[in-house]
Amino acid sequence: MNNICKNAAISKGIIYHYFKDKDELYLACIQECYRALYDFYLKDGKTFLLNGDVQLLMEMRMNFFKNYPVYRGLFFQALLNTPQRLKKEVEDLKESIKQLHFEIYLNYLKKLKLRDNITIEQSIKYLDIMQNAYNDYFRKQIESNLDFETLIDEHEKLIPKWIDLMMYGIAKEEIE
Repeated sequence: MNNICKNAAISKGIIYHYFKDKDELYLACIQECYRALYDFYLKDGKTFLLNGDVQLLMEMRMNFFKNYPVYRGLFFQALLNTPQRLKKEVEDLKESIKQLHFEIYLNYLKKLKLRDNITIEQSIKYLDIMQNAYNDYFRKQIESNLDFETLIDEHEKLIPKWIDLMMYGIAKEEIE
């Protein structure tokens, strides 16, 4: 709060006139971040959505943060380090992004030849679990006091490899 007021040269009184406390201000910022990201995803139409292009989704997210770096820290703070008392509210704010991701994953999976006895529903659940595990790994790194910006860079850098591993696994089917 102090940094916001100092950088913008405004008094805390003005902020508290519009927001009852820091939590309400934080949630308003997160909501704006998600809204801007969602709008950015859809600005050129839903072609990547229809194609189910998961790689393009991640590239678009990275481009969004290049174009709007002010949202980068907010997004990753909400993703990896949400205050415990605000987890439910942040999850609710994330719903439109989660729905968009679901549609993209669904369209992508429809193009793949799934293994025998693996359904689309199981695949979606698997992707959700893997995504949560990936983010949990980085949440634990925060507890190790790693630099947050370095952590974000590492998170984004590894995503293409992790998407490949999630979709195609780590081993060939033949056993030696």
